[in-house]
Amino acid sequence: MKSESESITAGPVIGEHGSAAAIFHEASARRSSEIPQGQPSERASYTSPAEHNPKHDVAIERKSQWALYRRHCDDLCREVQRLPEFLLNDRVIDEGLEVVVEIEATLDNLYECPWGQSDKLKAVVMVIRSQILNAAWDRRHVEFLSRVAQALRLAYLIDDCFVDSVFQMIDENDLEPFRGTVTETSVRKRYRMEEIKDSQ
Repeated sequence: MKSESESITAGPVIGEHGSAAAIFHEASARRSSEIPQGQPSERASYTSPAEHNPKHDVAIERKSQWALYRRHCDDLCREVQRLPEFLLNDRVIDEGLEVVVEIEATLDNLYECPWGQSDKLKAVVMVIRSQILNAAWDRRHVEFLSRVAQALRLAYLIDDCFVDSVFQMIDENDLEPFRGTVTETSVRKRYRMEEIKDSQ
């Protein structure tokens, strides 16, 4: 039987460099095996604030706004294309009221759409509304809406120049650029002032 002193000296001597290194490597290997495989380390999952690119977020938001703008323009074109079906004697008949309501609703959506320079898209919508709200729609309105809807759909830049082009379309379609009442030009009466002299 081995003595107690022999049993102690038979074990590894911690003070020796070889035995200490072996214990260190064994402990390191055991710790590595306890880490779940396929899980990213904390360093890999950390995103430095310096790595965040604000321009990327702006580009994504811009793309989303453009898609929303184009969708509203497509809706407007689709409804405007239905208007000629409801023209009778150059007037939009009552059966076309559903289309009229859809067009006005689509213009409301465009008014709220965050596209264009500053509030220029809102200005465009207001100019269009000035011609169609509280008005008896006829062929002039249909042709105007057809032109402006196509122009909106093809335009990328909505600025002062585009607003001016809408006014030009109004003038070319024989509408009133500064229309502010429901009175139509065709029914306005003209008066002449004359001096009345007393008979001698």
